[in-house]
Amino acid sequence: MADELSSLPAAKRRRKVLKNKLEVLKLIDSGTSYSTITRQYGIGKSTVGDIKKNRIKLGRKLWKWE
Repeated sequence: MADELSSLPAAKRRRKVLKNKLEVLKLIDSGTSYSTITRQYGIGKSTVGDIKKNRIKLGRKLWKWE
């Protein structure tokens, strides 16, 4: 995942990262285990927890971009 992001321009990279975080939140809400999410996205369990914890901040960023 990191390799494909490094080749994108900054604005597209931010949108893709935000999209991935929203996908992670949907998986968390649907009851998918952290272990499954970490394998699917190549991130650590603490990163999944941080995404969940920062849900409100992500919502603000999304609202700002619309």
